[in-house]
Amino acid sequence: MRGCPNRCRFCQARSQYYPLRIRKPDNLCAIAEETYKNTGYDEISLAGLSVSDYPKIEELSSRLMELFKDKGVSLSLPSIKAKSYVGNLSSIIARVKKTGLTFAPEAGSERLRQILAKDFNEDDFFSALRESFKAGYQRVKLYFMIGLPTEKVEDLDAIISFSTKVSELRREVSSRPAVVNISINALIPKPHTPFQWFKMEGPDAIKEKQDYLKKICKNRRLELNFHNRQMSFIEAILSRGDRKLSPVVLQAFKNGAKFDAWSNHFSFDAWSKAFASSGINPEDYISEKSENDRLAWDFIDFGLSKEELLGEFKKIIDM
Repeated sequence: MRGCPNRCRFCQARSQYYPLRIRKPDNLCAIAEETYKNTGYDEISLAGLSVSDYPKIEELSSRLMELFKDKGVSLSLPSIKAKSYVGNLSSIIARVKKTGLTFAPEAGSERLRQILAKDFNEDDFFSALRESFKAGYQRVKLYFMIGLPTEKVEDLDAIISFSTKVSELRREVSSRPAVVNISINALIPKPHTPFQWFKMEGPDAIKEKQDYLKKICKNRRLELNFHNRQMSFIEAILSRGDRKLSPVVLQAFKNGAKFDAWSNHFSFDAWSKAFASSGINPEDYISEKSENDRLAWDFIDFGLSKEELLGEFKKIIDM
């Protein structure tokens, strides 16, 4: 499935892969079988922006399980949407191997999820999770973001309390709570989204929030993982940048910035020196934008109008 049927305001992928296109189950099964023959992998992962929105997800999962039942191949579903039918889907997958489940609430509080326009119903989610634990699952991965517009301390607290509730829910079927891996990224207000007019919080502000979450997280069953805030800072600058960044990129390369997507190769110092030598202030690229500003990416026609994005942006402001 390419594209996404949802309208999350923070997500650039919907506009980038617009419009939505759906593959047939027959084609997907053929691809999976051919991939297995040529690789010998012991896990099949369904890739897409919102896998559980695939209209024939249960049929496809059942067919894949049947296809690989004698080969010990498990099925992995990344970032499942919280719908009550996921419990049935979990039972299908668990017949071979009980892999972990991944969900993306994005925010701990319902207030912030409304700002994000994230389609996430807590009742459906916990109902699905309960069925998943009954099916034998022990680990859950949750994705959250920090640095969201109007974010408060209470919203950070909600990330930990929500994750704790997820862990403790497993006690209904086991004496031990679930292990919850919490992946937390800084919000990058990307172009071609309603968030493109918002500023991004800098590395220092993000560090304060990361440190606060570490401080209040006392539960050993909760595993906090933070994306490198300096890498997020550079990613934001490059995604919101213009042609003036060309000499910065070249100089960063000369300074040793290579394979930067790998954390062990990333050098923030190489980028800082490149900005300094080019006389460009990186903070300018993550600053708030005016509705009347001509944005560097406005000339790109990606299928959605700027007016539509602006309308969604104003809805956020009015919340």
